[in-house]
Amino acid sequence: MNLPVVVDVTLGLVFIYLILSLLASEIQELITTLLQWRAKHLKNSIELLLAGGSESEDSDIIKAKNLVQQLYNDPLINTLNQEAKNKVEKQLREGRKNIGKNKALGEKQSGPSYLPSETFAISLLDA
Repeated sequence: MNLPVVVDVTLGLVFIYLILSLLASEIQELITTLLQWRAKHLKNSIELLLAGGSESEDSDIIKAKNLVQQLYNDPLINTLNQEAKNKVEKQLREGRKNIGKNKALGEKQSGPSYLPSETFAISLLDA
């Protein structure tokens, strides 16, 4: 094939950019999974939603935190947590506990990173 040098270089750069972007996405996904960022942000967002958007430590946010803890103890939401149970994943999670001292998930060290709307609504009505 007699492609011009400019087209050849452009195709090479596009493929290198594609490979590096996919690699960066996979590394970010791995870090997010290990540190449970989605689960923490989901729980904090539900607390803010139920508190009416106020972030100050008043009685509304304390009531919202208690309600969210009841929601997370509900069997419908509790079964959504799919924590890895292999030996390697357990060791990585133990190492993660030392890195992230944030107890946003309470005593449990993992939580669901996604809640279906129907499950959330049923659990909220039950609580």
